[in-house]
Amino acid sequence: MYKLHTTAQGFERRCHKGEAAAINATEDEVGRLKGLKRIEISPSSSERIVIHLCEPFIEDATCKLCPANWREEKGICYWFSKEKRDWAVGYSDCSRKRAQMLVIKDTEEMKFIYDSVQEKYPVWLGLNFTTSMSAWTWVDGTTLNQTLIQLLPAEGGASCAVIKGKARSEMCTAEFRWICEKEAILL
Repeated sequence: MYKLHTTAQGFERRCHKGEAAAINATEDEVGRLKGLKRIEISPSSSERIVIHLCEPFIEDATCKLCPANWREEKGICYWFSKEKRDWAVGYSDCSRKRAQMLVIKDTEEMKFIYDSVQEKYPVWLGLNFTTSMSAWTWVDGTTLNQTLIQLLPAEGGASCAVIKGKARSEMCTAEFRWICEKEAILL
């Protein structure tokens, strides 16, 4: 069980054994939590959360939750950027969101991405050409399955990948939108 306590400097989480873990909070977060003295999360609370957030509620149903402004598809949460930046900025942004840049695992996910982007604009993939391995490698460390996406070896420094209709190599300093992904919370 966790308890959340407000302090003048922020708030802290206390574990059931009484250990405290400090959490940094902005002044806005402290202001929002000012009147909040304690939150206890127990099994009955999680049941109430499921009933409140999972529509329609069906007994023994699984609810998949994603952060605000993320889109859930088959247990994965996707966040679509609205701005254009280089590959490294997209990668860092996903990391800050505790996610990773898009890693396409199968044809179903590829279709979902095509349908979502609708060939309006190219988006970065979490895929780059690793010279040490002489292969296209996803940000999760797996190598590209060439039957899923066909990319030629990077030439002339075009060692990052974008997708628009089909995947292609691109200079990592070019500016495109990106997609972050992470697993949904299952309740």
